[in-house]
Amino acid sequence: MKSTLSPNNTFLNINLNKILENYRIVEKHLKKGCEVGAVVKANAYGLGQEQVVQALYQEGCHKFCVSNLDEALQIERTLEKEIYLMHGIGSIEMAEIAREEGFIPMLNHLEQIKIWNLIAKEKSEKLKAIIQIDTGMGRFGLSNTEIKKLTTDPDLVSNIEIDYIMSHMSCAEQENHPATVKQLQEFKKYLEFFPGVKATFANSAGIFLGEDFHFDMVRPGCALYGINPTSSELNPMNSVVELYGYIVQKRIIEKEQFIGYRAQYKATPGEKLFVIECGYADGYVRSLSNKGICYAEGYFLPVVGIVSMDAIIVNASALPTALFDEITHIELLGEHITIDDIAKYANTISYEILTTRFGNRCKRFYISDNNY
Repeated sequence: MKSTLSPNNTFLNINLNKILENYRIVEKHLKKGCEVGAVVKANAYGLGQEQVVQALYQEGCHKFCVSNLDEALQIERTLEKEIYLMHGIGSIEMAEIAREEGFIPMLNHLEQIKIWNLIAKEKSEKLKAIIQIDTGMGRFGLSNTEIKKLTTDPDLVSNIEIDYIMSHMSCAEQENHPATVKQLQEFKKYLEFFPGVKATFANSAGIFLGEDFHFDMVRPGCALYGINPTSSELNPMNSVVELYGYIVQKRIIEKEQFIGYRAQYKATPGEKLFVIECGYADGYVRSLSNKGICYAEGYFLPVVGIVSMDAIIVNASALPTALFDEITHIELLGEHITIDDIAKYANTISYEILTTRFGNRCKRFYISDNNY
């Protein structure tokens, strides 16, 4: 498949079947009646919002979370989809577009609530919204003071149908973190002010903490795309992406010399090197210089020298001569080198690797049992 699909280029496989398998894994962990709002922001974590939404929709997921209005407008609208704007609406103009398109904003502060309520009043409608409260993340959401104002002045939401009360977890992937317990306690306390209203609290990591965190809807993001959402070294999710680097040039070093920019690696005579068509412009971050690991037919091979814009150099000395001569591609990411592995080598998080142009320039192939 590697050489047949793209003989002369680096290419990325995105396995939609695996994304659907991950969706089913999430569903199996949920308490009865809990729904899934799939997070497809940032172009579905860099993997293609259009393709991912279509696949999940056909699987039965009809709720999707995006960052903003621009991302929401990229999704094909049908009557069966509910699209949530995580950053809410920042102006009357944005609110009018959101209403016309049927989007549901997550309202993060009183000014957004006032704007949405005003639009609804002018149209003599009840408009759905999610009210987000801050339980300890310190990012989006109403403060304690704003919640008190909201609960003592019902006119603020007189034309709003509150779909969910929401908060976001800050440390769910860190097992037994005290902030998680405190956030859950705070969330339950605030829910008492909104009797009968549905709630959504858990992100990907929160889903695996148990039913007490599930409420009425969960919002998985990274778990769908194969990132480990737990503190365990054993990832419960399926790997979704494979990046195969095309070998542009093969070299056998004749005399001791430095390799790459800034002379950060000295090669010795007899070393076998691959020059791979992939660099930081493709999301293979520069911090992987002299740290990255690749895979080829049972062999793990180190990246040597500085990652450049369009190329990396790999020490292939471990390969038998016949394999060195015949191989055309090596695995940069996939079954043997996971997204979590790369993040560890680069001293960052998997989210950053996946969403920051990863495989952006190379050819993409979507693997699916269906046509999307």
